Amino acid sequence: MQLNPEATIAGFPILAVRDAVRHYLSWPFSADNFARRLHTPKQRAKRVIAELETMGYVETYEDGRRKGWKVTLAGTRFALATGAKPITRATAERKVAELLQRVAEVNANPRFLFHVVSVRVFGSYITDAKTLGDIDLLIKVARKPNVTDDQLLDHINNADRRFANITDQFAWPQIEVLLYLKNRSRAYSFHDPDDDRIASQAESRALYPKA
Repeated sequence: MQLNPEATIAGFPILAVRDAVRHYLSWPFSADNFARRLHTPKQRAKRVIAELETMGYVETYEDGRRKGWKVTLAGTRFALATGAKPITRATAERKVAELLQRVAEVNANPRFLFHVVSVRVFGSYITDAKTLGDIDLLIKVARKPNVTDDQLLDHINNADRRFANITDQFAWPQIEVLLYLKNRSRAYSFHDPDDDRIASQAESRALYPKA
């Protein structure tokens, strides 16, 4: 799905709403949750939710203990949509080749303590579309088998970065790999391969290792 970055939903920039919806792909949300995510009063957030419900992107949810909304399959496609300029098929093929080259570099270079286990592509890339919004990728990384806990701690402690909390700190070796793979390119959209909601609805193709 391609989004017009100039569009709005209930007066909010569509990309801001998309980002808020993306946060709730795996669990339901309340109006209070959504308001905090949009940095807006609850009543304004409710207007956005109402429009999203009309568009079929969210639906009401109740489990006996709480009420709220959950993202539909159409809403998942909306949450994964891009507002970037479309790219040609030829550009997409080149970007995939470059990504796989960086995968090989990560896996061979001892300075990276995590390695790429698998890369799968889904979305418009595996269709016959001549232009694509972006390249949707499921990338699984893991600690290299020979890396010790001490090496991991040394690597984190020597990182020239400031971390918001201990979770971010210990995630750094993994994030470092993903940042290198992305190479600051807006052509790629990375997704969590362990996100059951994405995996259950998205046909995908293996890029690495080759089937």
